[in-house]
Amino acid sequence: MIYLLDTRFLNLENKELYKDLPTERIDKINRLMFEEDKKLSLGAGLLLNFAVKDYCEKRGLNCPVFPLDIIKTEYGKPLLKVNAFDFNVSHSGIHVVCVVSEYSVGVDIQRLDNSPTDIHEKVMCEKETTIFGNDRESVLKVFCIKEAILKKTGVGLVHGLKNIELTCENNNIFSNKAILTPLNDDGVYSVEGLIETIFTINGKEKISVSTAFLEDKDGVYLIAQC
Repeated sequence: MIYLLDTRFLNLENKELYKDLPTERIDKINRLMFEEDKKLSLGAGLLLNFAVKDYCEKRGLNCPVFPLDIIKTEYGKPLLKVNAFDFNVSHSGIHVVCVVSEYSVGVDIQRLDNSPTDIHEKVMCEKETTIFGNDRESVLKVFCIKEAILKKTGVGLVHGLKNIELTCENNNIFSNKAILTPLNDDGVYSVEGLIETIFTINGKEKISVSTAFLEDKDGVYLIAQC
């Protein structure tokens, strides 16, 4: 299940919001300079806590003790020390997304109308340009999907986005809109409406990635989960 948090609802001065967060998360929030960045970091911690609680309740699992005990792999992928399930978190603009699953999982969100324009050479392989296009929005879509894939595998950006080349047979993979259902009054939503597309990596391995657009007053986003 994918969860989304609108960080505009957050009040950084509300100390109650910090009580179940790890010390490392609180320290990171305090180090950040800008309010928007502080809200995204706070929101990432809060949404992960909410998602873990909700996931455990829905599946009848014992919920881990808060603050969550999180460790990292050699490549920096965060994992719960009590490794009953996997999770992944991403943020962009004003939104944070989190996914929790019994399987290895990755998620990414990118704001498509307010992002760097100079990432084409870092992201796109020649064949991908032919398949997906080379305009900024197309590049950011591929960026988002590759990020989700690399976060699922736990490698992250260590080997670079151009290390994997994506192909797929479905040319209409970005047309669906996300469906948001409020889960509380604090800006948390469940995200549905993603459609599955099978991508081939480097002409060999096939991987399923689900994508959807998110449109609101703040801008247009793409969510990718695999």
